[in-house]
Amino acid sequence: MEKKNSFNITLAGKSYTLCGEESGEYLKSVGSYIENKYAEFSENLAFRAQSMDMQHVLLQLNIADDYFK
Repeated sequence: MEKKNSFNITLAGKSYTLCGEESGEYLKSVGSYIENKYAEFSENLAFRAQSMDMQHVLLQLNIADDYFK
C-alpha cells in the first residue's frame, strides 16, 4: 500500500484537506488550481451575491469547461 499524502487548502474561509496516493506536489497543484479559481470568481460582485450552493455549481461548471477545453 502506498503512503497517503495530504495538502490543506482554504476556500471561502473553510479549511479542507486533500488526501491521496498522488505526490504531494500533485496535490498542491490541484489545491492551488482550486484556490486560484475561487479567488478569480470571488472578485466578481455578481458571483459573491449568489448563495454558496450556486457559487459551488458555477465553479464546478467552469472547472469542467476548463477540463474539456
